[in-house]
Amino acid sequence: MARSLHTADMRTTDFDYELPQELIAQQPARERDQSRLLVLRRDSGEISHQRFRDLPEYLRAGDLLVLNDSRVIPARLRGVNVGTGGRFEILLLEEPAPNEWWAMLRPGKRARVGTRIEVLRRDKRASGIYASVIATNSEGHRLLRFGGFQQIAVDPEHGAAPLPCRSGSQESALSRDAARGDSAAAGAGLTPTLLAELGEVPLPPYIERNASGSSEQDRERYQTVYARVAGSVAAPTAGLHFTEPLMAGIRSLGVEIAFVTLHVGLATFAPVKTENIAAHPMHEERYELSQETAAKIRATRRRGGRVIAVGTTTVRVLESLAAGPGPFPCPASGRTRMFIYPPFEFKAVDGLVTNFHLPRSTLLMLVSAFAAQRSDRGAGSVLTFSAGMEGEVAEKGAGLTPTPFAAQRSDRGAGSVLTFSARREGEVAEKGAGLTPMPFAAPKSVRGRETVLAAYREAIRQRYRFFSYGDAMLIL
Repeated sequence: MARSLHTADMRTTDFDYELPQELIAQQPARERDQSRLLVLRRDSGEISHQRFRDLPEYLRAGDLLVLNDSRVIPARLRGVNVGTGGRFEILLLEEPAPNEWWAMLRPGKRARVGTRIEVLRRDKRASGIYASVIATNSEGHRLLRFGGFQQIAVDPEHGAAPLPCRSGSQESALSRDAARGDSAAAGAGLTPTLLAELGEVPLPPYIERNASGSSEQDRERYQTVYARVAGSVAAPTAGLHFTEPLMAGIRSLGVEIAFVTLHVGLATFAPVKTENIAAHPMHEERYELSQETAAKIRATRRRGGRVIAVGTTTVRVLESLAAGPGPFPCPASGRTRMFIYPPFEFKAVDGLVTNFHLPRSTLLMLVSAFAAQRSDRGAGSVLTFSAGMEGEVAEKGAGLTPTPFAAQRSDRGAGSVLTFSARREGEVAEKGAGLTPMPFAAPKSVRGRETVLAAYREAIRQRYRFFSYGDAMLIL
């Protein structure tokens, strides 16, 4: 018997799917905007197949495209245990204080408190820079204290409180530091290239490289063309498909472009390990929404345009502020640990450009929440029961994809048909076996999840490329 899904007991396994290994993209597309684009209509479930360069065809004059301009830092370091000669791989996560970084180390068990590590340059030569393990946390991360220089990288405004909403120009610390270069702010005694000499591109583990690590191509392509504010330890990958000419073409249509900043960290890529998704602990990530972007959002709303978010990180910035106690939109900076999963009421975002995400990930859960079908389902849409199991239906009409349905009667026969009436959302007139009309309201948590997983199945059939270097989706 099919398990009936409700928000209170949605499981991580409900967001699982099978992906052939060969569909995990190992290299970016030859040209950024030549990647494929699957377009999904939430109201109908209709799917169309395009190229990313066709994105402007789905935008309208008066719309606003919002992108995340965080810049990826070369956060993967390699080092040697001074005492034993053993090798470590280090992924920097966040800098809570100057010269101190929380990091993931491999092998972690050998990195006990007190361990001293010499950091190697990218060419594997000794750098004269050392890191000492000074603490651990419950997740197995290590707090490293670096020595041999003034500051290894910039972390402007640790955990800044949200700025008040007020008119006038505001230049934030994030913006000031970005203008001065990746390593030149806060009086750092380093050249801007030192971290680049030490670190590699922090590619995710499913992208395989040889022992020499990331390539020069990765240093260019695992970064958006509009990246500005250094701080991410993973790329906001939905933006990797944009080119300067494509953005110029979008602007020429009367579509505005604006930027937010969210520094990608553990909250974005940490796996969900809990059985129930609501129990997953979300990490904080730093964000900023500028005065200019806030003004553009207000203007878009006034003229009736749509706000199209590029990437799940952009969604989390906008929806975090829209759900907050203050007015929205207004300039703000701070930290968010918002975890978006079905069902969720989106207040700020009308469309989403995103990549194809890992099974059981918080990103797939966010996309599923966004894809929940709208309440404007037309009269005449038909639900036909399949013979597979109680509660499963094949949904017909307007190209809708199969959707699970918790049957109200266990003896409902295969082939019974539910037709939506025009009276109110979710009310159906049931045909077949002389049954009388009865109400039906499939939970949004089910509809969005199934809509997205059906789109993923179609993408797999069509041999789309998945994950960071893969193809894209547009959800409208």
